[in-house]
Amino acid sequence: MNEHDPFQNPKSFPAPRFLVGGVTLLLGASTQAAAANILGLSLLVIMVLVTALLTALRGKIARSAEFPLALAVSTLLATVLDFILSMVNPTLRASLGIYLSLTAVSPLILEPWATPSETPSLTKALVTGLQFWVVLVILAVIRELLGSGHLSLWPFAPEITLAGFSTYAPAVLMAASGAFFLTAAGIVLGRLWQRQRTVPARPRQAPRPMIKPVPVPEPTPIFEPKPEPISEPSSQVPEIEDIPPTEEISPSTLDTWGENLESVLREAIMEPAEKRRFLVLGCGTGELAWHVAMFALSAQQKQKTDFRVRATDPFAVRLETAREGVYHEHQFSDLAEPLKQAYLLRSREENHHLVRISEAVRNYVEFDQADFETGRLFFYKTADVIILNQSLEGLSLDRQRQILENIVDDLVPKGALVLRTELDRSALPETLRRTGDHVFRRD
Repeated sequence: MNEHDPFQNPKSFPAPRFLVGGVTLLLGASTQAAAANILGLSLLVIMVLVTALLTALRGKIARSAEFPLALAVSTLLATVLDFILSMVNPTLRASLGIYLSLTAVSPLILEPWATPSETPSLTKALVTGLQFWVVLVILAVIRELLGSGHLSLWPFAPEITLAGFSTYAPAVLMAASGAFFLTAAGIVLGRLWQRQRTVPARPRQAPRPMIKPVPVPEPTPIFEPKPEPISEPSSQVPEIEDIPPTEEISPSTLDTWGENLESVLREAIMEPAEKRRFLVLGCGTGELAWHVAMFALSAQQKQKTDFRVRATDPFAVRLETAREGVYHEHQFSDLAEPLKQAYLLRSREENHHLVRISEAVRNYVEFDQADFETGRLFFYKTADVIILNQSLEGLSLDRQRQILENIVDDLVPKGALVLRTELDRSALPETLRRTGDHVFRRD
C-alpha cells in the first residue's frame, strides 16, 4: 500500500502546491504587504500569459522546446514588469530587490512545462496563481502588522498603523525564521482542514463495563482473501466466451480501439503455440497491462499457452503504482464481472473502496522503465502483440520512425501492432500491413 497516495491512504495529504512550490518568494518578499501584493500579482500575470502562449503553440512545437520557451517568455515578462514598477514606484521596486526577477524561474510557472506527465491549462494556471497571491498577501499582512505595527497594501489601500502592535513588534516575525514558522503553520492547518473534510469522524462507542478482560480479536486483513477453488475450475477462472463485448470492459482504459485489441488478443491466444509474449508500451499506472493479463489468463481454459506480459513506461512514479497493483475501485468499475470476481481482491475497510490485483495475475506481468526519447527500451525479441499506448506524441517524425522500426524488429512474423497514439502515418515502416482501424501486422 502506498501511504502517500490519498486514494489508498486518506490520512495522507500533500502540502499545498502553491505554498511549497513558491517557498523562496514567500520567505524573501513577505515582510511588506505592499511588496507581496505586487509580487503575487506579477507572478499571476506571468503564469497566465506563459500558459496561454504555450498552450496555443502546443502541437506546433516539439515537447522538448516547451520548457526553454517558457523560461524565455517568463524572463521577458518579468523584465518588462520590473521596468514598469521602477517607473511607477521606485521605492517599492527597491524593497523587492531581486525577488521580482526571480518570478521568472518560479517552479509554479516552469514545472508544468518541465514535467511531461502534467497537462498545463489556462484554468489551472489562473487558480494556482490566485492561490499563491492570496497566501503571499496573507502571510505578509501577518508579518508586517504584528512585526512592525503598520500595514500598507499599495495600490489598493492606504497605510494603516496600530499603536499597540508598533510598541510590541516581535522581531522574529520580520526575520526569515518567522516566514518558516507561518508557512509551516499554514501547511499544518491546511492538512487538518482537508482531513476534517475527507475522513468522516467515527462515532464514539460507549465504554464497556470492566467486569472481565475483553479478549482481543485477531487482526482482520485489509483485503479479502481469494475464494477457495471449488470442484470445477471453470467457475473460478472465466472462459474467454464468458467475457462481455468490449464496450462493457473498461472503456476508460481501452477506449475506442478496445474491440480491435480484443480480437487481436483472441487470435494470438487461441492459435496453438507453446508461448505467447505481449508488450504494452506506455502502460501508465498499469491498468491496461492488468487487463491484458486477465484476458489472456481467462483464455487458458481453451488453450494451454505459456504467456507473459511486459509493460513499460518512462516514468518511475507510474511504474511504482503499477507494481503495487492497488487501485481505487472506480478504475475497474466497467471490468467484466467474471474477471472482477476471479482476479480482484476487495478492501475490507468501509471507506477505502480499494481493490488489489490478485497474485494469480501478478505472476504473469512485469514492469520496466523505458525512455522513448533516448531509445532506452526493454523489449522482448519475440513479441506476438505490441500495444503502443500514447507514447509518441510530440516526438519528431524521424524519431517516431526510428522507434517504430525498433518495435517492428521485435515483432514475430504476422505479429500484431495495436496503435493508440497520435503520429504521422508516414512514420510506419513498409513492413507493416494495416488490418484494422488501429491494428497493423508484420508481413
